[in-house]
Amino acid sequence: MWEGLNAVAASVSAIASCVAAYFAASALKQSAASKREDFLEARPLFTFTSFGFSRPTVSKALSLEKEVLDPRAGVVTGYIRNSGRRAAANFSGFIFVLPYDERQEVRAFPIGIGDDALPGTEWNVASGHIRVIPDDFLGSNVARHNDPGFLVAIAVTYDDPIANESHGQISFMRWPGISDNVVSGVLVAATLEEKSRALQRHADLFAPFYVAPPNISLKRTNQSLRD
Repeated sequence: MWEGLNAVAASVSAIASCVAAYFAASALKQSAASKREDFLEARPLFTFTSFGFSRPTVSKALSLEKEVLDPRAGVVTGYIRNSGRRAAANFSGFIFVLPYDERQEVRAFPIGIGDDALPGTEWNVASGHIRVIPDDFLGSNVARHNDPGFLVAIAVTYDDPIANESHGQISFMRWPGISDNVVSGVLVAATLEEKSRALQRHADLFAPFYVAPPNISLKRTNQSLRD
């Protein structure tokens, strides 16, 4: 009788040990996965803010006032910030101006912020002059000239040296153009349809900026590729 009870107790103890070992292994696995995800989420990640379309100006002599250099041209300007928790290395990128008219040429303006981008740092970037009123337009009355605008794509690539990984991001915006006698000074968010059309039409142009993200479910990482 006692031998039977001892055997049952030994079996229960063995089962309990197995269950405890399983839960301990599972906890270690979950902890390792959580730490890995936290590590990857701390990657460098860039945000693009306050982008607009401004007219180039120059200060007047002996005055605080400014005057427009060329009323026919504008410049895309904005800020790029490393909102991640790690520094980025080997940063490179472009401001692309994508005309709606396929007969017009895409313009590319390099972005330079240095090799290393520390967390929390921000840079003001700008394109070159973009002519929005044609040279052969007679007179200076922009009310007689309409422009449907164009798409703007901010595309960057960079490395995360600590994780030994590379990343790419593309952000699409739209300049509304000239209408109702007004040259728009803002950039608005591009629609999903506009983004999709641009990605298909300029697939080769954007290919270098599509770097495979880590094999984890990071919503903000995947979304940042096509914001």
